[in-house]
Amino acid sequence: MKKLLSAIVASTALSTAAFAGGHSISEFRIGILGGENAQDRMTSNECLREKTEDLLGVPTKLFAPADYDGVIQGLLGGTIDMAWLGASGYAKTFISNPDAVEPILVPVNMDGGYGYYSIGFARKDSGITSLDDMKGKVFGFGDPNSTSGYLIPSIEIPQATGATMDSGDYFGEVKFTGGHEQTIVAVNNGDVDGGVTWADGLGEWEDGFNAGALRKAVDAGLVDMNDMVQIWQSKQIPEGPIVISKSLPEDVKVKMTGLTASLHSMDPECAYGVFSGERLGVMPIGHEAYYQYFRNAMSETISTQKYEADYFELIKKRRTYSAILLGVFVILMIAGFDIVDSRNAGGFWAGITNIFDFPGEVILEASEKAEKLPGLFIKFFPSLIETINIAAAATLTASIFAVLLSMLATQGMAKWPRLIPVFRRILDIMRAIPDFVIALILIFILGGGPVPAMIAITFHTTGALGKLFSEVNENASLQPLDGLSSVGASWMQKMLLGVVPQVSPNYFSYALLRFEINIRISAILGFVGAGGIGYDLKNAISWGKGRYDEAGAIFILLFLTIVIVDQLSGILRDRLTYGRKSEGLL
Repeated sequence: MKKLLSAIVASTALSTAAFAGGHSISEFRIGILGGENAQDRMTSNECLREKTEDLLGVPTKLFAPADYDGVIQGLLGGTIDMAWLGASGYAKTFISNPDAVEPILVPVNMDGGYGYYSIGFARKDSGITSLDDMKGKVFGFGDPNSTSGYLIPSIEIPQATGATMDSGDYFGEVKFTGGHEQTIVAVNNGDVDGGVTWADGLGEWEDGFNAGALRKAVDAGLVDMNDMVQIWQSKQIPEGPIVISKSLPEDVKVKMTGLTASLHSMDPECAYGVFSGERLGVMPIGHEAYYQYFRNAMSETISTQKYEADYFELIKKRRTYSAILLGVFVILMIAGFDIVDSRNAGGFWAGITNIFDFPGEVILEASEKAEKLPGLFIKFFPSLIETINIAAAATLTASIFAVLLSMLATQGMAKWPRLIPVFRRILDIMRAIPDFVIALILIFILGGGPVPAMIAITFHTTGALGKLFSEVNENASLQPLDGLSSVGASWMQKMLLGVVPQVSPNYFSYALLRFEINIRISAILGFVGAGGIGYDLKNAISWGKGRYDEAGAIFILLFLTIVIVDQLSGILRDRLTYGRKSEGLL
């Protein structure tokens, strides 16, 4: 095997272009099965994407569909070139089209084998210690195309219980959670009493084993395995293969096989993320290794097709309900529009033909007085700076409050866990009240000027950013907090040293995006007396003809400002989030 891998790597090093036999590729697409949330999957495989792009010399994209079938259909349809499938996922792909993909490699466990297990688990405090204790309880599958999350347990658990997997037969209810991570979170949160996921069965339970969905969940801080208990384990399952599209040029296949085979030795940290934990590496594998398994497994799954049908029936019901709600929404919108139109002076349809009259008058007068525009730009530039200052001060102040409130509202980080719902409702309230309404109230109390505008934007932005920041916090690892707690760090020290370094790039990215929005809001609030360039625009429009050149100059200033800020913040967001230069205009 070592000789074969060495030959693959050597041939990869000698080959330099993604081209063979007159057949070139313009991009390479890697599919990622479910198991984690989409962002975590993309992050874990970003290093592989970068290495692939460098090797092939073509743009490389990652695709993380919501379910397993998305990757399978992508391979069958030719929109995905490479993926690591489960055994049953490969079976479904091969049965659908034997010429779609070919297996090339399989991850090797720390014991030298390439098997894994479906693991049944429950919360330790539930009192459930075996399948016997699950009778009448809620049981969670993952995805209907998952080998360990559905296929194998749907066969072996009925053999152990002597009952079917129908809801109400042995288990009180059997439901699909959508994936491995969703099952782990559902059990941990008590949404289901027990469920199944995958692991290599090696290493310590407290670590989530050496590799698998439990290990990834532990690494992400989603679960403490000391709170869990194992209640069932399947027979050993052959590890699924890494497959590649048969339609690719041969040199591309060789390159990607070589890259994947050498990933563990080149970049162990990258391999850890791509292969879901600790591995010895990978080894070559072919279709023959799965043939007998497919024949046995697929012969036993005829009786399990009902569960898959039930799953898709549930999806169909959800889509039906969504369509009904959309229909109701459209009807209400039409009815509301009709009422408003009937009360509108002149009617909407009667006046729609005049929609371009005002812009036309502004453009005409501004063009006739074009020589005055440079002077008007200078005249209104201080007001523009005031508008930008209002947005900047409000965004900065709101970001500070949002960071604090988001941490107090995040499970696993909150200083007072029982008050998490309170802080979340505070953020909801701040986000729900429009800044325009807040500004009107404050102008009535404080009078006109930039201060009411800044307070109003700060209040609303705190709620909006707090919600976004809390979602970022939920994806941060909690392991640094355990280490800091062990040395006696305070809550504030744990947040500053253990959380902020992980999440600050996303914090800055969202804050910059909000800054763009706040510039527009600040200009709009000027119409109600909150100062800035919006106030000047209101005056220019109120005077009517004769001052439309001023309105045109203000429109141009606002447009240029928003475009420049959008481009600059886009560059900064790309560098903060991805560590690369943006492909924007600047």
